[in-house]
Amino acid sequence: MINKYRDTIDIISELLTAMQTLHRKTPIMYRCALSWTQVNVYLLFMLEHGWVSNKDGEYWLTAKGEAFRHAIYEAFN
Repeated sequence: MINKYRDTIDIISELLTAMQTLHRKTPIMYRCALSWTQVNVYLLFMLEHGWVSNKDGEYWLTAKGEAFRHAIYEAFN
């Protein structure tokens, strides 16, 4: 049976991957199939950890975020 729920690491991985090409909050939200509340919670979490930066309302992947995204990819693929 396939689990229909995603865990936090899956969502963060999807967000970090989406932010490689998307930088505005709404397109990121739609790409990752999250609600407005969920995307705000995860973006705040990632900002606090230094994985993304916010410049003029756009979210950019930092070098630390790219390294973390790559580590997740290597660990699970």
